[in-house]
Amino acid sequence: MKKSLPKITIIMLLLNSAIVSAEGTYISKIDNHAIVNSVLVNDEVDTELVLPENTNNFGFSKIECGHSHCYAIKDGQLYSVGYNGYGQLGRVATTPLWGVVSGMNGVTDISSGYYHGYAVKGGQLYSVGRTSEGQLGRSGSTVTWGIVEGMSGVTTIVAGAYNGYAVKDNQLYSVGYNAFGQLGRNGQTNQFTWGVVEGMNNVTNIAAGEFHGYAIKDNQLYSVGLNDSGQLGRTGITSQSSFGIVSGMDGVIDIAAGNRYGYAIKDNQLYSVGNNAYGQLGRLGKVNQSTWDIVGGMAGVSIIAAGGEHGYAVKGRELYSIGYNDNGQLGREGTVSQSTWGVVSGMSGVTNVIGGGYHGYVINEEKIYSVGNNAHGQLGIGDLVSRNIFTLLDPSTLVVE
Repeated sequence: MKKSLPKITIIMLLLNSAIVSAEGTYISKIDNHAIVNSVLVNDEVDTELVLPENTNNFGFSKIECGHSHCYAIKDGQLYSVGYNGYGQLGRVATTPLWGVVSGMNGVTDISSGYYHGYAVKGGQLYSVGRTSEGQLGRSGSTVTWGIVEGMSGVTTIVAGAYNGYAVKDNQLYSVGYNAFGQLGRNGQTNQFTWGVVEGMNNVTNIAAGEFHGYAIKDNQLYSVGLNDSGQLGRTGITSQSSFGIVSGMDGVIDIAAGNRYGYAIKDNQLYSVGNNAYGQLGRLGKVNQSTWDIVGGMAGVSIIAAGGEHGYAVKGRELYSIGYNDNGQLGREGTVSQSTWGVVSGMSGVTNVIGGGYHGYVINEEKIYSVGNNAHGQLGIGDLVSRNIFTLLDPSTLVVE
């Protein structure tokens, strides 16, 4: 997935699937489950690996969910749905349905924060929504998407709760809320302009939790920010204002961050760390964990996603879920939280899953489904009724005016 292992060639593939990200989950990854995906192939095997295009009934190539709103890309055009209290949809939404954002075509990357959002268009960074903590990195109207000056050449964007990370010129940048040092620069002072995170070049993957972050650099896992539940996986429960290596977690190929916890894939195994109040770690009951460790029974996981306090995983194309379930976001019927990973009935052809604050999306058998909290229409179904089973979306309801 990244060119950080010896004797490995990265072959870039075109996949029409969604990015895993959330925001109560606030997560995202570089080129992971996005339009451009990558596969590890042994150098000694000169193989050209080409996968067929993976289409879905909406034509979405990427989906990103925040706390109560979501973004998607279709043919380079930006769409949005859900809560719009801070103008984070970038459009006037009169119905709780997916709708096109005028003027935002040519978009290649998106990410959703708690009440803000980012998009990359023509290599230029745009932002929208709440900016009280400096997370937009710009002045001007916050209810329409606007260019962030000085941030051209951005290749990847990741939103945390009230902050953001970006990769530009092979260097990590950050902005916004910094009370716990999650920006990895300037101590714990909020930052209203994007700035370089020293020492964090060659980053190949990054995930943003509520007030913490993970990054993969040179085949090593790094973490930063709030650590009250042990979510950094280093130094006990002491928060950190600079990115530091997580011992024993080299070789991680994928990461996801929830509110105060995290998931990782390493050596074909699922790992977890941090807050475990609802059993979202899938190990040791509901006791917080400050060290990363293997989740039993989940070997072979290929995709991970974190919601606010819940998680999704794909294993053998079957969907699994775990954790907080008061809004039915696990999709396992009912609203009882679960401390063990369990199969989601009817979701056995999954190619991607996306976690929102208390909701989720999945692409299954080339169709898009959503589940969980729907108080702001974030499920894109057309009403405000929450669902405890994954519900099929109707692509004819896309608002294109």
